[in-house]
Amino acid sequence: PCVLCSEGKARRKTSYMCSTCGVPLCIKSIKGEDGNLLSHHEKWHMIRNLIEEHRALNRKLQEYKDSRKRRREEDEENDDQGDQDNA
Repeated sequence: PCVLCSEGKARRKTSYMCSTCGVPLCIKSIKGEDGNLLSHHEKWHMIRNLIEEHRALNRKLQEYKDSRKRRREEDEENDDQGDQDNA
């Protein structure tokens, strides 16, 4: 998983490793992440406070995963209601 944004249950797989330091890092930003569009690979080598950045990105990743889960559950509920209405 990406060392910059992954922690606990919020993990993001990546097959990209930094050729210089050998650290696995995402090459795409998380949806909803700040608008600077830097990849986690670029941030890893530019950001001064990696711990603070890691915490912020992990929160964003968790929020993104939670919102996807809620949307999926709502879609399933709507599908179930539609099935009941058609019965």
